[in-house]
Amino acid sequence: MQPDAGKKNPSGAFPVIAGLILLLFLPVSVIWLLGNAIIEQSSANQRAASEEALARRAEAISEHLDPENFFAAHFSRFYAELYDGRAIDAERVRQLAASFSARQLGFFPAVFVNEKLVTPVELLGEQHTELVDAWEFAHDYSKKQGRAAAKHLNTLLGTNYSSSLLHKHAGRIMNFSGFKGDGYIFYQKSPKSLQTPKKPNRDGVFIVLWTLPGIEDLKNFLPADLTDGISMAIKLQASMPDEPGQRIQIVKKRIGERFLVVWKRFDGLDPQFARTLLRVFLLFLVMIMSMLVKDSSLLSGMRTLSIRMKLVGLILYAVAIPLSGLSYFGWKYVAERRELLIQDAYLACHGSINEFENSFEKEKARMLKRFRSFKSLPTMKSDPASLVKKFRKLDAENIINWIEVRDMNAEVLMTIQRSETAQQIGMLGKAVARLGINNYLGHRLGGRTLSLNASEVLVQEFLEGPFGGWARIFESPDELHQISFGGFEIFWYWDVFDDPDMKAAFIVIDQHVRWAVRNYLLDNLKNRISLGRGAIRLFAWSTIYSELLPEDTGSAHELMRFIRRVMRSNSPQSSIIRWNNADWVAAGTPGKKLTDNVLLSLYPLEEVDREIAGIRSDLTWGVAFALILALLVGSLFSHTIIRPVANLMTGV
Repeated sequence: MQPDAGKKNPSGAFPVIAGLILLLFLPVSVIWLLGNAIIEQSSANQRAASEEALARRAEAISEHLDPENFFAAHFSRFYAELYDGRAIDAERVRQLAASFSARQLGFFPAVFVNEKLVTPVELLGEQHTELVDAWEFAHDYSKKQGRAAAKHLNTLLGTNYSSSLLHKHAGRIMNFSGFKGDGYIFYQKSPKSLQTPKKPNRDGVFIVLWTLPGIEDLKNFLPADLTDGISMAIKLQASMPDEPGQRIQIVKKRIGERFLVVWKRFDGLDPQFARTLLRVFLLFLVMIMSMLVKDSSLLSGMRTLSIRMKLVGLILYAVAIPLSGLSYFGWKYVAERRELLIQDAYLACHGSINEFENSFEKEKARMLKRFRSFKSLPTMKSDPASLVKKFRKLDAENIINWIEVRDMNAEVLMTIQRSETAQQIGMLGKAVARLGINNYLGHRLGGRTLSLNASEVLVQEFLEGPFGGWARIFESPDELHQISFGGFEIFWYWDVFDDPDMKAAFIVIDQHVRWAVRNYLLDNLKNRISLGRGAIRLFAWSTIYSELLPEDTGSAHELMRFIRRVMRSNSPQSSIIRWNNADWVAAGTPGKKLTDNVLLSLYPLEEVDREIAGIRSDLTWGVAFALILALLVGSLFSHTIIRPVANLMTGV
């Protein structure tokens, strides 16, 4: 018997430390780091989702507080409840007016049955007679003469009011500027009249809102489902609240000159509470692992494992920890990459709008080239009057608005202006022509100057004065100028004919800015702008004509919600909207060079998600490949190195 046979082989400290690091320190560290990262990311995602939901709620509230939307829905509900099958009399109209808060909101519902007013006179105020006149005139049975009635209604409801415009807006809100300010008209025939349009049935409603109430008044009529669980206020910019804290979320929406402020308490995951739970979990995990190490032969069992099992387990262990971190960072990268791609799409959409607006300068250059070409027409030298039909056709196509040619005495040789308009501005046109001829055709005048009467002298002094801006314009012939004239924005061109053999001496051409803008939109909006694998689409909403271009745009009502948001804020906006059963990255802005228009740019969100799906697929295959590679390397290592070494150790 050998002397060392009864002694225990003392175990060193290294295996114990290695076991504690592998079984306790590394797993706890990984769980703590990944747990913190997941808590932060989940909290950020929940906060972003909550803010987005609050922003949608604020947008719905601001949409409801928009006077046009509010009264369009309010008057439509009034009409639907009025014609619900029950008999219509004065008492019923009085009850409906009270239930729809006509007195508080300031609108006056005129209801007509069998061509007679049913609404009690006291509900219509001082203008009850005018409302009856408007209804009778719109249906061609007015007792007043047509011209007198039209003039009277234009005084009451504004110069742009007409029966044709009223019928065009049947069933929806019509804006007007009357003697009391801006207001709305809601006009609609009865359902029976709409079902039999050929029969002369003149029943219906004519609701007038003379002045628009403030949004503070409309706030009291918000639906309860929009305001449940939130707080809101309407404030001036100078009295905006502070930025939100950790548990308070605030969304601000601009409505005209006011700001809608909506806030609520964040009810999502509290990061501090989640970290406390994670610490408690790790504490219990450490306690359980410590008890297993103390009360069992876990470490001794690990020491008695074969070398092959130890090395294979170590390889898998070394692979599992990096792959868990790689999976987390891959998931985070995909989320951040998607946000980055959406932001790039926003920037591209806004950039496409800016580029589209800047390209309008090319349209102005083409317009100038077209106006200059009129001077070189063959018959312009011999007989300008023969070109009247050609220019009237261009006027009918909205390519030009007015052209006039005058001789050396500033007398009209050719014009497409109507006779009544020519009488109103004829003196101004003659003074403009004389000014251009005197300044630039002295060689054709032969030393003489064109004489002026007293009224023409006053006009010429105004044109040469510094206040109207005309002096600067007359310094630049043969150029395109944008001026305001008679309440209209126009592009104005003028030039002289130097050739002494020509009868014509002075030419002036103008075009309405809004028609030039409309022509440009119709010609260019259908073009697509390539971006990645998709394409950006452009739209425009005309605030003057209340139409969406291109004209064949489907599901226009789905775009109008975002367009009204841009109009309310009067500033660039970005959002993800739903249109034609698909999600789109949308950018919109009020037109600067393309005045009186709201420009809209859309990019399919599907293209962003398609690129993200490719990245996610690559990451998934990468993780799977790493796991398979680790198993193959472990198996190869086992058969080539570990097994021979183990056999050698066994033999020894």
